Amino acid sequence: MIERDLGIDGPAVAVERRLKVACALVHALIARPASERPDERAESLALFEDLTLPAAVFGLGPAPRLTNGAWRALLGGRGGTFPGVYLDEVIRTGAMLHIAEVAVELADGSAFCAATLRPIRDGESATTGVIAVCTLITDEVVARELEVSADVLVWGGPVSGDPDYFNGAWGAYTRDARRFARLYPWKDAIHADDRASCVQALGSAAGGGAAAEVEARVRRADGEYRRHRIRFVRAPGARWYAVATDIEAARAEAERAEVLAGERAARADAEQASRLKDQLLAAVSRELHSLHADEAHLRRVLGALIASSEELA
Repeated sequence: MIERDLGIDGPAVAVERRLKVACALVHALIARPASERPDERAESLALFEDLTLPAAVFGLGPAPRLTNGAWRALLGGRGGTFPGVYLDEVIRTGAMLHIAEVAVELADGSAFCAATLRPIRDGESATTGVIAVCTLITDEVVARELEVSADVLVWGGPVSGDPDYFNGAWGAYTRDARRFARLYPWKDAIHADDRASCVQALGSAAGGGAAAEVEARVRRADGEYRRHRIRFVRAPGARWYAVATDIEAARAEAERAEVLAGERAARADAEQASRLKDQLLAAVSRELHSLHADEAHLRRVLGALIASSEELA
């Protein structure tokens, strides 16, 4: 992968740096001399096509004249809608522009990207086009909006319809690669016994009520159902989201703690019963000993009386 060779593929690399380096690479690939051999030109285009970051080359108009596979996959081909206002700004100023967050329209919904735009200049330094490289940051934007971490499962959609968004954690958990999958039957991933409560909670939250929370089992890619706490909320823009936090480990730990507590209580009860038994036996033993002593004393007294009676006789 060419990004790995450039050292910009790791998660520790800042988004802006990745995009700027990728822009420079695209510029180097397309700004080839006219004398370049066809096979060299083909190799440059192949490298451009293999970039995992979505990249496009624009002229002075809104339609891209060259796109790579990642751009076409994200924006739906050459007719993808990247906001023209930013292209116009780069053409007007002739300066590189980094956009930390921009909304783009996809074929199946909206998304958010970070993008870097670099001007293409001719031999007289006139701007003749724009290179655009972007990366999808919808997960980060949604997580920030919902104030959740990136490792929870999130899906959502318009309040009047089915979900059109599933985050990366959902894809990793279910191994469903469809990040923007309108009409995906998300209920199929919920245990049959828990679906009704989820649908009811969604209806309540999407209908304008307060956030609703339920506990439900969600099927993992390996078929295991794990317990999640799912919170359904209504969000700005007439949208709803579901946020599912895995509580299987915590619940199992709580259940183990409950069992251990029960065992400890049972042992304590048994020890208390044993102590009470020992105390009772000790008390009975003392009473018996006392009775035996009283009986011996009584015998002695009776014996003395009998002896006295005989002497008097």
